[in-house]
Amino acid sequence: MFMFISFLLTIVVFNSTDLSVIFLQIPFMAFHFLFIGSTAWHFLTIFSMSLVLSGGIKAAQFFSHV
Repeated sequence: MFMFISFLLTIVVFNSTDLSVIFLQIPFMAFHFLFIGSTAWHFLTIFSMSLVLSGGIKAAQFFSHV
């Protein structure tokens, strides 16, 4: 689920999945916020947390893959 969220955020914000394009645009995202309801969420925080959580959840499922 978190990998899907990070994929959707990548498509919506960067308009691409090419890593070279994303890495070039990352410094300009320092002041980019996502407004959900009445709160503002920093985009890079949500994006990085969703990537880390998806990796951690996938690693935790390794022993139950059989």
